[in-house]
Amino acid sequence: MFILGTLVLYGWNYYNELRSGKIKPVLPVRVDETAARTLHRHTVAIISGHHGYDTGALCKDGLAEVDVNREVARWVLQLLKGSGTRTLLLDEYDERLHGLRADVLLSIHADSCVNVSGFKVARWEQSPFPERDDRLVRCLASRYAARTGLSFDENTVTEDMTQYHAFRKIDPHTAAAIIEIGYLGGDRLLLTQKPQIIATGIVEGIACFFEHSAPTASPSE
Repeated sequence: MFILGTLVLYGWNYYNELRSGKIKPVLPVRVDETAARTLHRHTVAIISGHHGYDTGALCKDGLAEVDVNREVARWVLQLLKGSGTRTLLLDEYDERLHGLRADVLLSIHADSCVNVSGFKVARWEQSPFPERDDRLVRCLASRYAARTGLSFDENTVTEDMTQYHAFRKIDPHTAAAIIEIGYLGGDRLLLTQKPQIIATGIVEGIACFFEHSAPTASPSE
């Protein structure tokens, strides 16, 4: 009975720590072979939202958007590098954004602490290549929804997304988008416990975009 009680107590403590975000489950993660071949030799720059600037959204229990964004960005880069993609990780207001030339720039953010669910993707409202960037948005939205099970809520896309500061700084030949990967409130378990799944959806969206795109030179730094 003592051993059984100990195991039950251990399991309960593990469950509570898992829910609180103190520990994270180790999950297998990879993109399929077709996506990996498509990603090979392309160049992708990732902005880890709010990193190097502020916390972003901050929940009452201390969960900070910047930390969630950083963990997802880390997994995205790992998947991209594993597929032979040239990568560049950027802070929110990174100086290297000015004139940046890459095949894709994606800024990763999470939404507020309210108890709702969903994600959104947007491109620059004044994009000089709207059809190109719309295709990037569509690919990200479809693949991300399929991988995570979250709904794309285009009705909550904000001006902060469509007028995102980085879009004005990069080389216009760089396809660009911003993604809000979910809500820190309603999507907390997914955001904090399964960043690998989120990253896989993002990378598969980028691969979808590259299916009809030719690689460019290495990113400018």
